[in-house]
Parts: sequence; C-alpha cells; structure tokens
Amino acid sequence: MRAAAAFALEPLCDFPFLTEAHRAAWLASLLTPLARYTFDGPAPLFALDANNKGAGKTLLADVIAEIVTGRAMPRTPQALNETEEAKRITAVALAAPRAVLIDNIAHPVGSSVFDALLTATVWSDRVLGKSETIELPMFTVWYASGNNLTFKGDTGRRTLHVRLETDLEHPWERTNFKHDPLLTWVREQRAALVAALLTILR
Repeated sequence: MRAAAAFALEPLCDFPFLTEAHRAAWLASLLTPLARYTFDGPAPLFALDANNKGAGKTLLADVIAEIVTGRAMPRTPQALNETEEAKRITAVALAAPRAVLIDNIAHPVGSSVFDALLTATVWSDRVLGKSETIELPMFTVWYASGNNLTFKGDTGRRTLHVRLETDLEHPWERTNFKHDPLLTWVREQRAALVAALLTILR
C-alpha cells in the first residue's frame, strides 16, 4: 500500500505544494474520477490554486486526465452569469466526460447554480428553445484552476483545495525537472500508475 501511494505521488515530485495536506488533496482528486461510479452521492469540486501564474496548476489537471483517460482534460471557461453557467453544465452533462476543468478563473467561484451541481448526481435543465425539461446523470468530476482562488456562498464548503506556492518570480522558466516532459513520462508509466491507484482504492 505504501509503495503504491509513493509511486502514485511520483508525478508530483517537482510541484511546490504549500503543505502535505494539499498534496494529499491532489491524490484524492486523482482517485475520485477512477472511483466515481463506486460511491453514491456527489463529488467535491477540486480547486487547483497557486500564488503565481505558471506554477503548474493546469499541468496538475492534465496529469490527472492522462492517467484516468489517456488524454488531456477537457476545458471550459468560467461562466459570467448563472444562465450561461446552467447552459454549460447541461452541455457537460450531455457529453458526460470523466472530468472537466474550469480553467483560468479570474472571478470568485460559486453561484446557486454551481452549488446545486455540487450537491447532486442528477442534473435537470430546460432544453434550449423548448418547453421540455431533461434529467441527466452527473458523474463528471469538476476541477477549477486559477491564481489565489476565492469562493462565494456555500461553494467553498463543497471544495477540496490543492494549493501550490512558489518563491520564483517566473516559475514557467524553471528547468531541471526530474521527469521532463512530465506528460510524456506519465503516458509511458500510465499502466503502472493506474495499477498503483487501484491498489490504493482496493
């Protein structure tokens, strides 16, 4: 079990997590889409947060998606109002990806619509241009990335926080990574990483 956990965390060796709790939260964000169909009830929002741009937030999301699905994580921009947000959630529910990332967030996260999403496993919305309502299962795991994220309403209580904190002024210029490029290493090790994660879940 410890060997499996150590290997599952190997992709994180060069990321500047603020605390070990934030590293553990990332591991939970990786295990959740693998185990999503094994538990009842909703999954939390996973917030990939940092104190500076270029710290690796989006890369953390893509590592998750590469391991779980073998491809990059689908992205959607932050909605500007609740009507737009409801439409985007419905579109995601129709497509039913394993995970989706709200990327480059610039405004506080949260709304009554988003809070409803994070407390449900069935999403209901009116069909665009029609009077009928559809009900869709919601098993997609949601991620959000941005710098110094803040939350509105009850969204913070429904969020697991993954925080990166770097002392570098230009972290995107950093070199000498252990696994470089990281996503290539993840693809090469994907089978072993999935085996380690399934061992943890078992």
